[in-house]
Amino acid sequence: MTDESLNSPEVKMSGTEFHVRSEELRERGNFLDAVTSAQSAESSYLEEGNPVKAAEACASEMLAYRHLYEQTGLTEHKDNARKAIEKGVEIMRNSGETVGMGIVLYNLAKFYQTEGDYERAVEVMRESLAAFEAAPNDPMGFPAQIAEIKARLSAFEYGAGDDTAYDRFHNAFVALKENPHSDEYTQKVWESGCYLHLAEALIRSQRFDEALEHLDAAELIVGEDERFFLRINQIEKLRSVIS
Repeated sequence: MTDESLNSPEVKMSGTEFHVRSEELRERGNFLDAVTSAQSAESSYLEEGNPVKAAEACASEMLAYRHLYEQTGLTEHKDNARKAIEKGVEIMRNSGETVGMGIVLYNLAKFYQTEGDYERAVEVMRESLAAFEAAPNDPMGFPAQIAEIKARLSAFEYGAGDDTAYDRFHNAFVALKENPHSDEYTQKVWESGCYLHLAEALIRSQRFDEALEHLDAAELIVGEDERFFLRINQIEKLRSVIS
């Protein structure tokens, strides 16, 4: 089955199937089809009565648009990324759900970070962490997710100028390693992403040698696995900034 047929009206797929497909397409660098699959996931999830997952799919749409912007420089893609995550926030507000707001805020914080607004990213990521920690019995509140958010938050805090966040990052990363996600692929995405974001913050502080060390660590995690095409390109792009 081709990528195009998966997004055809004749193909009936669940929200989860569309969502997984969107994530895979994005990691392979097929951003336009990733957007289409994410939008299909949003519609399917809402039809299935699952606003939390619909909001997550909006975040996937946002990420695909963000990468399109980075790839092309077209501001329309950046605008669409912002609209996608704002759509997710609106879905959660209309649903009355509170737990899912943590996911929406998490992805909104990532959007601010890509815009270079580390202060706002820190503020929103702290709100996301609070939402997750307030629901310890919820499936989304498992230790790996909490540890990943803390590591990413610390990277953002360091990028915002808080040097004490460097040690907090490594403590959170140890917790992530000790409490891994049940899915190996997700765990690798999270671990490599944490290193990548700290490397970005270190470059921002002109600590280039340490940034390279963290890029090397991220590269070791993903190796040459073609599923991580996007992550490998991100690593190489940051290396080029340093060199």
